[in-house]
Amino acid sequence: MKNGDEKKQIDLIFSRYPTRRAATLPLLTMAQEKFGYISHEAALWVSKLVEISPMEVLETASFYTLYQTSPCGKNKLRLCTNISCWLSGSSKIAKKLCEKFGLSQNGGTTSDQKYHLEFVECLGYCDQAPVLQKNKRTYGNVTTEKLDEIV
Repeated sequence: MKNGDEKKQIDLIFSRYPTRRAATLPLLTMAQEKFGYISHEAALWVSKLVEISPMEVLETASFYTLYQTSPCGKNKLRLCTNISCWLSGSSKIAKKLCEKFGLSQNGGTTSDQKYHLEFVECLGYCDQAPVLQKNKRTYGNVTTEKLDEIV
């Protein structure tokens, strides 16, 4: 996984932290950006860099909702379902998205691997509820009418 640019990026990450282990999250982010998810191979790569076991890396990755530990769609959609978003209509948005993509009420990945929908507890934009993230962009005050232009 290392080429010249990646080595520089890794060195820069390590320069920002007091210990190698402290760089686990940014290295997981780097691995996910490269592979699309945290595979066993990616966890092994990170574990060697930060000098912890691959299991600890996978435990860390599975704790945070931003990390995917299995293959998922190219476009990642994350819909907040916390109280502010729910009261503002996130359940209607969830239903519309599941219908649009042919997914169960639990979300998941479309058969063409283009979209992955997951429901999260909070995205931290309660003042703009309901909130939907598409990849790294966050959309607030989402309505069912706005979904087609977002996705």
